[in-house]
Amino acid sequence: MSHVFISHVEEDADVALVIALGLEQAGFRTWCYEVDCPPGPSYLLLTGQAVEGSSAVVLVVSADSLGSNQVTSEVVRGHESGRPFIPVLRGIRHVEFQTRRPDWRAAIGAATSVRIPPEGAGSIVPRIVEGLTALGIHPGKGADSARLQEIGRELDELGLPESARLPGRQAKPAGTVPMPIEEEAQRPAPAWNLPPAVWRWVTRSHVGPAPILGAVGLAAAIGTIVLVVLLLGGGDGGSSFVIFPSTPGANTPTVAPGHPTSAATTARPSATVARTTRASPTAAPISTPTPDERSPKVLWRLKTSYSLSPSSPAVVDQVAYIGNTDGVYALDAATGEERWHLDTGHFSAPVVKDGVVYAGGTDLYALDAATGEERWRFQAGGSVTSPAVADGTVYVGSNDNYVYALDGATGKWLWRFKAGFEGDVVGFSVPAVADGVVYIGGADTYVYALDAATGELRWRHQMSDRTPHVMVAGGVVYVTEWLNGLHALDAGSGEQLWAFGTEGVSGMEGPAAVADGVVYVGSDDGAYALDAATGEERWLFRTDGWFASPAVVEGVVYVTSDVIVGNEYYVYALDAATGEERWRFQTGGTIASPAVAQGVVYIASGDDYLYALDTTTLEERWVPERPTESAP
Repeated sequence: MSHVFISHVEEDADVALVIALGLEQAGFRTWCYEVDCPPGPSYLLLTGQAVEGSSAVVLVVSADSLGSNQVTSEVVRGHESGRPFIPVLRGIRHVEFQTRRPDWRAAIGAATSVRIPPEGAGSIVPRIVEGLTALGIHPGKGADSARLQEIGRELDELGLPESARLPGRQAKPAGTVPMPIEEEAQRPAPAWNLPPAVWRWVTRSHVGPAPILGAVGLAAAIGTIVLVVLLLGGGDGGSSFVIFPSTPGANTPTVAPGHPTSAATTARPSATVARTTRASPTAAPISTPTPDERSPKVLWRLKTSYSLSPSSPAVVDQVAYIGNTDGVYALDAATGEERWHLDTGHFSAPVVKDGVVYAGGTDLYALDAATGEERWRFQAGGSVTSPAVADGTVYVGSNDNYVYALDGATGKWLWRFKAGFEGDVVGFSVPAVADGVVYIGGADTYVYALDAATGELRWRHQMSDRTPHVMVAGGVVYVTEWLNGLHALDAGSGEQLWAFGTEGVSGMEGPAAVADGVVYVGSDDGAYALDAATGEERWLFRTDGWFASPAVVEGVVYVTSDVIVGNEYYVYALDAATGEERWRFQTGGTIASPAVAQGVVYIASGDDYLYALDTTTLEERWVPERPTESAP
């Protein structure tokens, strides 16, 4: 029987070993570097052979693995060998990994990913088993006790503290009557013929043998919280690759020939927290989804010709522009009819300014908004973020660790700023520009404030997570972090004004939105409204899913939620003042942040459809087809 290859980086060894343990216990054979790569021979040769000899590849996608050349080579080898992939997401969303690694996206194809929930990696093993079975890959005769012992020994060597080895829960089979917690704790263990070393490992984890996979999974979840820090991003006017001058030092702007130079500064703001607030169940009104069976009328929906990588659309002059895995689409906002499509590879959310569509991805493109004709293309040393455009200048961050300023008319670079990180730590968040300053979060955990005209460093403020998201309003930079909530920084000095932590486990993702003195932000436990000046919580709309960045229009907050359990995906319309639900709409896949124009909400979903929803007409709740049929 062939094996299942588990592709991962060293930082994700705990997850890989937990998955290997679960699959081995289920009767599958696995290949995991920590167990199967002996000292001496070339690991490059051994891993390549192991990928080619596998029946499937489980790919652990994390902030660390996204920058790994070794994992990339394994992805390429798996693709060239025709092996199916099962992506496992650790502390990162599917759309984020697609945006940062479009080459992985192309190699993996339409494979459905599975995210590690707070319960840990062990809890997703049944889903991986289900996926392997669906691929026609079946287990052997049973578990190999010696193999289980070896994997258990590797887990021991990871050195998880006793405090992290908490009891886990094992899912009960269908039809089982739930037992009280006290009674369940005394349930007799099944007579598994496990070796002594594995029993000792289970005992030291304070868990009985019955829930061994749940215990390992929860330990991995604690390891995830401790170890994972999320990432969470000129030419001559033509399409040629730009050859730059000699590489400058970190935190130094490079100015294009003929552009005025200015010295960079590295002043650090005070890290003192002026005000910190925390969510409290009684601090503000809490809303929950209502049983209302109405949803907005679907004006149109368009199925894309290629698997959709959801990104936020831009709607300008009755045209909806959307970046996708197979390029940029321009659609009639009223009918959904395609006006033009540029098929040049993956693109993130586009920005439309003065008749030009600026779209980032592998390269940065400037396209005529009416025809889709390419005006110029800029190629950096890595993929680029969605752009920010201000005063005729386009700003992007790149995976080559530079922030670029480009002339919006010609694409020629004006300056570039090098951040202080190297190696596998790469990427930026989408930049924000206000009052002559560019704000951007880096994979080195810093928020940078750069002079928009020269690239000079004004200040930088160190956060806790990689690639914090930024937005600017009213002289304040609002920074969202995956594990550490929302922070308000003074836009002029970088000094922290206040911070807010949620009740959720994983924190916030995507930039916040600000309207009428209120900050709206999504977390894994709901959508929050906070006082922009103080950080005090005004209301919480609670669900079980991850929320993308909200949009606020005319007193309504539009947020999207990805509920892992049950694979439920919604866009909600909430009253901006109270947080009460007005309506919700369900799709068949992860939904990007919505765009709203003239009473119509435009969303891109992971079910490969673009939707236009009429918010003025509510009707019987829409239920997505599975699988989705042709669009009406």
